[in-house]
Amino acid sequence: MGGVNGVAVTAPATLAYAPGTSVTVYAPSPQSGPAGTRYAFRDWSDGGAQTHTITVPSTAATYTAGFITQYLLTTLASPSGSGTVTPPSGYQNAGNVSVQATPSGCYSFLNWTGGTVTADTVNLVSPTTLQANFILNQRVASTIGSVVTIRGLPPLFRRTVAATNTLPFKTDLSFIVDGYSGATLVNPALPSGQTTECSSDFGSETVGRNFYTVANVDPGRVASVSFDFTAPPSAFNVTVVAGPGRR
Repeated sequence: MGGVNGVAVTAPATLAYAPGTSVTVYAPSPQSGPAGTRYAFRDWSDGGAQTHTITVPSTAATYTAGFITQYLLTTLASPSGSGTVTPPSGYQNAGNVSVQATPSGCYSFLNWTGGTVTADTVNLVSPTTLQANFILNQRVASTIGSVVTIRGLPPLFRRTVAATNTLPFKTDLSFIVDGYSGATLVNPALPSGQTTECSSDFGSETVGRNFYTVANVDPGRVASVSFDFTAPPSAFNVTVVAGPGRR
């Protein structure tokens, strides 16, 4: 679809004008295609603007409008309120599109579903719905000798148990787990004075043991261990002791 002198024309069209006549051509944009697809103006073959005037030459001439295919990219964040996704939902040029997932509050980014994202880029070849999934990342304070009971966890949840070395000397801090089932134990971390209610990214090493030790924790420093859940148990206990874990 195009236009000549304000009149819509369906391409391809052959029109006759006297040489030297001024004719205004235009290419409406965007133009509709199949569901979730549209076409945006790119250029004219003569290099003119989207709407421009040509002088009819003395010999036959062809003027072609080029268009870029665009697809509807719908971007979602799950669960609701867990983060934001850019770009927002809308039409994007076909090909590589940069996407970014930014967590909110105590959430951490987990993965993408609905499309293949590589190096923060999705190759858009059709209308696509892309969902960024986030995991709730909460922190429980503990002390040496105390028992923390974790229960009632929703799916896609990360719970961190953090303990401060309250002894006046350097020691190992061990986290002993009872009732541990259906969870992934994530690498322990030794953050420097971390006191926020959200824990950090702790990596993702699955281990098959029921205790984890963070070695050589200085007095006043915080050691922590995290658990990721997709099908969590109803409850389990974590006991913090000074020294290596023993079962």
